[in-house]
Amino acid sequence: PETGLRIKWRVPIYNGYAGPAAANGRVFVFDYEQTSGQAFNNPGERATLTGQERLVALDAKSGETLWTHSYDCPYSVSYPNGPRCTPSIDDEYVYILGSEGDLKCLQVENGHVVWSRSLKRDLNAEVPIWGFASHPLLDGDLLYTMVGGDGQGVVAFDKRTGKVRWKALDAAAGY
Repeated sequence: PETGLRIKWRVPIYNGYAGPAAANGRVFVFDYEQTSGQAFNNPGERATLTGQERLVALDAKSGETLWTHSYDCPYSVSYPNGPRCTPSIDDEYVYILGSEGDLKCLQVENGHVVWSRSLKRDLNAEVPIWGFASHPLLDGDLLYTMVGGDGQGVVAFDKRTGKVRWKALDAAAGY
Protein backbone atom coordinates (compact mmCIF):
# COMPACT_ATOMS: atom_id res chain seq x y z
CA PRO A 1 0.00 0.00 0.00
CA GLU A 2 0.98 3.65 -0.50
CA THR A 3 1.21 4.09 3.28
CA GLY A 4 3.73 1.26 3.51
CA LEU A 5 3.53 -2.16 5.04
CA ARG A 6 2.09 -2.55 8.52
CA ILE A 7 4.69 -3.57 11.09
CA LYS A 8 3.51 -6.72 12.89
CA TRP A 9 6.22 -6.79 15.54
CA ARG A 10 9.69 -5.55 16.43
CA VAL A 11 12.30 -7.19 18.62
CA PRO A 12 15.54 -5.59 19.80
CA ILE A 13 18.66 -7.58 18.91
CA TYR A 14 22.40 -7.10 19.33
CA ASN A 15 24.96 -6.51 16.56
CA GLY A 16 25.87 -8.69 13.62
CA TYR A 17 26.17 -9.02 9.88
CA ALA A 18 24.13 -12.23 9.59
CA GLY A 19 20.69 -12.00 8.07
CA PRO A 20 17.64 -13.59 9.68
CA ALA A 21 16.54 -17.05 8.54
CA ALA A 22 12.90 -18.13 8.59
CA ALA A 23 11.26 -21.54 8.33
CA ASN A 24 8.22 -23.35 9.70
CA GLY A 25 6.86 -20.44 11.71
CA ARG A 26 10.19 -19.45 13.30
CA VAL A 27 12.69 -16.68 12.67
CA PHE A 28 16.33 -17.21 13.67
CA VAL A 29 18.67 -14.30 14.37
CA PHE A 30 22.40 -14.73 15.08
CA ASP A 31 24.01 -11.76 16.84
CA TYR A 32 26.80 -10.61 19.22
CA GLU A 33 26.61 -8.86 22.57
CA GLN A 34 29.88 -7.05 23.25
CA THR A 35 30.76 -6.75 26.95
CA SER A 36 34.23 -5.15 26.84
CA GLY A 37 36.91 -3.91 24.47
CA GLN A 38 37.03 -1.23 21.81
CA ALA A 39 35.27 -2.03 18.55
CA PHE A 40 36.62 -0.30 15.44
CA ASN A 41 36.53 -0.90 11.70
CA ASN A 42 39.95 -1.19 10.10
CA PRO A 43 40.50 -3.74 7.33
CA GLY A 44 44.11 -4.37 8.40
CA GLU A 45 43.77 -4.52 12.17
CA ARG A 46 42.06 -6.90 14.59
CA ALA A 47 39.94 -5.54 17.43
CA THR A 48 39.98 -7.48 20.69
CA LEU A 49 36.59 -7.77 22.39
CA THR A 50 34.80 -9.97 24.88
CA GLY A 51 31.18 -10.90 24.53
CA GLN A 52 28.74 -13.60 23.57
CA GLU A 53 27.46 -14.87 20.26
CA ARG A 54 23.77 -15.67 20.47
CA LEU A 55 21.17 -17.47 18.38
CA VAL A 56 17.60 -16.39 19.06
CA ALA A 57 14.52 -18.29 17.85
CA LEU A 58 11.43 -16.10 17.51
CA ASP A 59 7.82 -16.94 16.77
CA ALA A 60 7.21 -15.62 13.23
CA LYS A 61 3.65 -14.46 14.03
CA SER A 62 4.21 -12.68 17.33
CA GLY A 63 7.96 -12.03 17.61
CA GLU A 64 7.93 -13.79 20.98
CA THR A 65 11.29 -15.29 21.95
CA LEU A 66 10.96 -19.07 21.92
CA TRP A 67 14.51 -19.81 23.07
CA THR A 68 18.06 -18.46 23.00
CA HIS A 69 21.43 -20.14 22.84
CA SER A 70 24.46 -18.03 23.75
CA TYR A 71 28.10 -18.76 24.44
CA ASP A 72 31.18 -16.78 25.43
CA CYS A 73 33.09 -15.74 22.34
CA PRO A 74 36.05 -13.38 22.63
CA TYR A 75 36.67 -11.65 19.29
CA SER A 76 39.99 -10.89 17.63
CA VAL A 77 38.78 -9.88 14.17
CA SER A 78 38.54 -6.82 11.99
CA TYR A 79 35.06 -5.27 11.75
CA PRO A 80 33.97 -7.01 14.99
CA ASN A 81 30.28 -6.18 14.74
CA GLY A 82 29.13 -9.79 15.09
CA PRO A 83 28.60 -13.07 13.24
CA ARG A 84 28.70 -12.95 9.47
CA CYS A 85 26.88 -16.19 8.64
CA THR A 86 23.13 -16.47 8.37
CA PRO A 87 21.80 -19.60 10.13
CA SER A 88 21.04 -22.60 7.90
CA ILE A 89 17.86 -24.56 8.66
CA ASP A 90 17.19 -28.20 7.83
CA ASP A 91 13.86 -29.47 9.15
CA GLU A 92 14.51 -30.11 12.85
CA TYR A 93 18.02 -28.60 12.99
CA VAL A 94 19.55 -25.13 12.68
CA TYR A 95 23.26 -24.66 11.97
CA ILE A 96 25.42 -21.65 12.83
CA LEU A 97 29.03 -20.65 12.16
CA GLY A 98 30.36 -17.87 14.39
CA SER A 99 33.06 -15.33 13.58
CA GLU A 100 35.70 -17.20 15.60
CA GLY A 101 34.91 -20.58 14.02
CA ASP A 102 32.30 -22.09 16.35
CA LEU A 103 30.22 -24.42 14.18
CA LYS A 104 27.09 -25.73 15.91
CA CYS A 105 24.00 -27.81 15.21
CA LEU A 106 20.99 -27.07 17.44
CA GLN A 107 17.48 -28.47 17.64
CA VAL A 108 14.98 -26.08 16.05
CA GLU A 109 12.34 -26.94 18.67
CA ASN A 110 14.24 -26.04 21.84
CA GLY A 111 17.78 -24.84 21.02
CA HIS A 112 19.53 -27.85 22.56
CA VAL A 113 23.00 -28.36 21.10
CA VAL A 114 23.21 -31.57 19.04
CA TRP A 115 26.90 -31.15 18.24
CA SER A 116 29.54 -28.43 18.28
CA ARG A 117 32.91 -28.07 16.56
CA SER A 118 35.59 -25.43 16.90
CA LEU A 119 37.28 -24.87 13.56
CA LYS A 120 40.23 -23.32 15.44
CA ARG A 121 40.67 -26.12 17.95
CA ASP A 122 39.37 -29.20 16.10
CA LEU A 123 40.80 -28.45 12.64
CA ASN A 124 43.65 -26.13 13.64
CA ALA A 125 42.23 -23.45 11.34
CA GLU A 126 43.44 -19.88 11.45
CA VAL A 127 40.71 -17.29 12.01
CA PRO A 128 40.72 -14.93 9.00
CA ILE A 129 41.23 -11.27 9.92
CA TRP A 130 37.54 -10.64 9.11
CA GLY A 131 36.36 -13.79 10.89
CA PHE A 132 34.74 -16.88 9.45
CA ALA A 133 32.18 -15.77 6.90
CA SER A 134 31.19 -18.81 4.83
CA HIS A 135 27.52 -19.56 5.36
CA PRO A 136 27.04 -23.28 6.09
CA LEU A 137 25.57 -25.00 3.04
CA LEU A 138 23.37 -28.08 3.39
CA ASP A 139 23.07 -30.74 0.70
CA GLY A 140 21.85 -34.26 1.41
CA ASP A 141 23.57 -35.58 4.54
CA LEU A 142 26.39 -33.04 4.40
CA LEU A 143 27.07 -29.57 5.75
CA TYR A 144 29.75 -27.67 3.81
CA THR A 145 31.74 -24.65 4.87
CA MET A 146 35.07 -22.99 4.16
CA VAL A 147 37.57 -23.78 6.91
CA GLY A 148 40.87 -22.82 5.32
CA GLY A 149 44.33 -24.32 5.33
CA ASP A 150 46.28 -27.03 3.58
CA GLY A 151 43.89 -29.65 2.25
CA GLN A 152 40.88 -28.15 4.03
CA GLY A 153 39.84 -25.06 2.13
CA VAL A 154 36.37 -26.64 2.07
CA VAL A 155 35.22 -29.25 4.57
CA ALA A 156 32.12 -31.44 4.45
CA PHE A 157 30.71 -32.42 7.85
CA ASP A 158 28.10 -35.07 8.57
CA LYS A 159 25.12 -32.86 9.34
CA ARG A 160 23.81 -35.22 12.06
CA THR A 161 27.08 -35.82 13.97
CA GLY A 162 29.51 -33.04 13.03
CA LYS A 163 32.15 -35.58 12.00
CA VAL A 164 34.39 -34.61 9.10
CA ARG A 165 33.39 -36.63 6.02
CA TRP A 166 35.93 -35.11 3.65
CA LYS A 167 38.27 -32.15 3.10
CA ALA A 168 39.53 -30.59 -0.12
CA LEU A 169 41.59 -27.73 -1.56
CA ASP A 170 44.58 -25.78 -0.30
CA ALA A 171 42.92 -22.42 0.26
CA ALA A 172 42.42 -19.70 2.83
CA ALA A 173 38.92 -19.23 4.22
CA GLY A 174 36.98 -16.39 2.65
CA TYR A 175 33.58 -15.10 1.80
